Order: sequence, then structure tokens, then C-alpha cells
Amino acid sequence: MEPQLNLVVSVMAGTLLLFGGWSLYRAGIRLVGFLMGCAIGAIVSYTFLFLLSRQQPAIQSYVPWIVAGVAILVGLLNMRIFLKLYYLLAFVFGAICGAALKIHWLDQWPPAAQWMERLGPLAQSPWGELIAAALLGFLCVALHKHLIILLTSLFGSSLITISTRFYWAFPLLLIVGLLSQLGLLRAFKMPARQWREG
Repeated sequence: MEPQLNLVVSVMAGTLLLFGGWSLYRAGIRLVGFLMGCAIGAIVSYTFLFLLSRQQPAIQSYVPWIVAGVAILVGLLNMRIFLKLYYLLAFVFGAICGAALKIHWLDQWPPAAQWMERLGPLAQSPWGELIAAALLGFLCVALHKHLIILLTSLFGSSLITISTRFYWAFPLLLIVGLLSQLGLLRAFKMPARQWREG
């Protein structure tokens, strides 16, 4: 019974990732931001109201309602802020990868080093690392949505094909997953600004 349950769970998880990976990822980021905001709002408001209720015992019956309201409000605000922090983290990740790529690959690999020498003194100076970091950071922010779609489609199709042992279906599932996730994003006909904001 357990192998059949594992098979069903693997196929369901793979299907969710294959067809809704980006949506699940974005919802997960928002949920984490909301829960962190709720926790912060509840702790801060409860601490403040606990100290205040020692002076004004009449507000003690309202404390749970006030704490819940503040927690939800701070959670909703933090959900928006957390999504923006995610873009900052994507930029920092790309910048670190860009600087590492410049230092460990472009400076060390002979054909890349020759190409860098032709770019002049800017490529040889520390500004070269900063430029590479900034370029890859912005590229990561610009393409993060497509990278997540690619990774979730890869992981979902791998999960399905490995659990069912239909290895021949991997390329087909991958293509269908990529097209469906990209098609779903465009099918909603989001305005350009909303598409960029994620």
C-alpha cells in the first residue's frame, strides 16, 4: 500500500509543480511574508497592550481583538514588503554569481582572459567585477520568473517520470509544463506593469 501512496503523492506533487510552479512559488513567498508580519504584529501589539493593561485594566477584554487586527494589518503590509525584498535577494544572488563568474572564469580561462584583455583596462580593474556583478544581478531580476518556471517544470517532470518510470515522457512533460506555465501567465492578459512586478 505504501509504494502506491508514494506513487500517487509523487505524481500529484509533480503535476502541481509542472503546471502551477510559478503560481505556487509566488503564493509561498507571499504566505511567508504574511505569516512573518502577523507574528511581528502580534508580538509587538501584545507586548504594548500588556504593559498598557496594567495601567488601564478596562482594555483587557479588547486585547485579543486588537492583537488580531494589528497582526492581520502588519501581515498584509509585510506581504507586499516581503515580495519587494525577494527582488532584492534575487539581485544580490545574481550580483554574487556575476562577480564570482568574472573572478573565477573570465579571468582564469585562457580564451575568456584573452577576450577580457581586448576590452581594455576597465575589464582588468576592480570595476570589471562590479560591472559583471551589476549586469548579472539585473539579469537575475529580469529573468527570475522564467528561471522559476524552468526549474519547477524540470523538477515536476522529473518527479513524474522517475516515480512512474516512464522516462521517455520526460521531454514531452517538460515542454507541456513550460508551455502551460508561460501560457497561463499570458492568458490572464496582465498589464505590462503587473507582469514586471511579478
